[in-house]
Amino acid sequence: MENSLHIAEPVALVRPRGAHRFEGFSPKLARPLTFYRRGLLEQWILFEAYPAVIVFCERPGCVNVNGKERLADFWVRYVDRQELVILDDAFGNLSSQLADRS
Repeated sequence: MENSLHIAEPVALVRPRGAHRFEGFSPKLARPLTFYRRGLLEQWILFEAYPAVIVFCERPGCVNVNGKERLADFWVRYVDRQELVILDDAFGNLSSQLADRS
């Protein structure tokens, strides 16, 4: 059960029109991160600072919320649990944000 949810890479997004681009380097993940919303940047800083967070992934994949497909903002593994985080100020149309994977 411990390794039942392994997330290797975040879902690639096309930069939303007019969005700011925030880049950082995660010491916990040992890789660079890119965000297009300030709220995600602030949440990431909290995960980095909180010692109970073991590992996390931004944009881990899509989930069904009230019958609509939404891109989860983070998957987080804490010392004693794991959870998906969906921030309230998500962009509208998911299909226009997903990068072409072909």
